[in-house]
Amino acid sequence: MPRPKEGYRCADGVKVNGATDPIGRYGNKEPLIPWARKQGFEQALRGLPKPDHFDRSDLDIGTVVHDMAEQHLRGQDATTIAACAANKLKDPRHLATASHSFEAFKAWAASVQLEVVALEPSLVSERYRYGGTLDIVARVTVRLRGKVRRLLVIIDIKPSRSGNVYAEHLLQLAAYRQLWEENGGQKIQGFFVVVCPKDGSPAKPFFYEQLREQFRLFLLYRDAYDIDKAISAPAALAGVPIAPPPAARPPKPKRDVLNLNGRARHARFLQERAKLNPSIFTTYDLRISANFQPAAGSHPVAGALPGGPTTDRTAGPGAARAIPLEPPEAKPVAAPNQQLPPQGAVKIHGADGSGGEPGSAGKTLPGDLSIPEFLRRANGPNLKSDGWTSFNEASK
Repeated sequence: MPRPKEGYRCADGVKVNGATDPIGRYGNKEPLIPWARKQGFEQALRGLPKPDHFDRSDLDIGTVVHDMAEQHLRGQDATTIAACAANKLKDPRHLATASHSFEAFKAWAASVQLEVVALEPSLVSERYRYGGTLDIVARVTVRLRGKVRRLLVIIDIKPSRSGNVYAEHLLQLAAYRQLWEENGGQKIQGFFVVVCPKDGSPAKPFFYEQLREQFRLFLLYRDAYDIDKAISAPAALAGVPIAPPPAARPPKPKRDVLNLNGRARHARFLQERAKLNPSIFTTYDLRISANFQPAAGSHPVAGALPGGPTTDRTAGPGAARAIPLEPPEAKPVAAPNQQLPPQGAVKIHGADGSGGEPGSAGKTLPGDLSIPEFLRRANGPNLKSDGWTSFNEASK
C-alpha cells in the first residue's frame, strides 16, 4: 500500500526508508522483463514521442483493487465501492478488470471467515529503522494438517495476470511481521499472498507459516541500501579537496669537511701544528696516532721514535714498512772540572739553537715540572698541550 505523505519517521524524528525500497532496489527484475518488452512494443506501435512514458494501466488497476477490498472490509456497500472505482478508472476495460480481481478476493475472504484486526496500519521499526504499510491483519479459519485452526495472519493482495508468487512478495511479508510484532501486535501465525486474477477466475491463496530466511535476506537488502545511499551521495562522490604541495626548499650547501674518523682528524691536527711551529720536534719526539704521516715540508724527525724503527700503517691496507732513524744523541759527559745540570733538569734547544720563547736559550727547568707545562713555557703561548699522547726527551 502507498506510504504516508510525510514518509516514515522514527521516534527521534529521523526519516527512514520503507520496506519496499530495498526490495525494489535489489529484488529480482527478471519477471518484469516480458512486461517491459511488451510496453516498449506497444508504445512503438502507437508512435509515442517519449517511449519512457509507459502504460500505467496495470498499476492503476492494482491500486483500485486494494481500495475496493479495503472499502469492502470496512463495511461499505457495493454501490459506493463501484462508484469509487469508476471515478478512478475511466477506461471501461480497466474497470472491468479491476472488478474481476475484487470479486475473486471477496469470495475468498468469505470462505475463510475473514475477521479484520487492522487495515493498512503504517508502522516503523525502531530496532531496524524502516517503515511499512501493511495491507490487512486479520483472523482466518483454515484447515492445516488435517485440523481446523483459527490463525492471526498478514494478508497481501496481489492482482495479477500470471497468477505467480515471487520471492519479493515474501520478503515484504517478513518485513511486515517485524513491524507488527515490534509495535505491540500479537504474534503472527502465518502469511497469505492472495493472487487475484484479472480474468475473472477464482483467487489463488498461498499460505506460509514462517518466513525467517526471507527476513534475514531483507535485512541484508536494507543494510546494502543504506550503504549504497551513503556512498552515492554527492558529498561522497565529490572527494576530498587537496592543496598543491609546497615549493621544494633549495638544498643546503654541503660543507667542505673531510670525512675522517677520530684518529685521522687527530693526526691531521698534529700535522698542521707541526707546520706552524716545527721547532718543537727538534728536541722532543712525539708518539702520535699510528695513522699519522708528516706533511711535506715538516720536520723529518716528526712521527719517528728515537732508538728504533716504527711502523707506518698508511702505506696500504695492512702494509707496514720500517722507517730509518738516526741514532740518538750521545749524552754529555762532564769534564773533570765541569759541573752538569742538576739531576732531572732538561735543557731546551730550538731549531736555531734557542727555545720557542725569546730568551729561553740555555735555560734549564727543574725536573719535577710536568711536560705539558714544560712545553708551554718553552715554546710560548701558541702551543697547546691537548691532543699529545706521550713525549720522549732526546737528551736522555
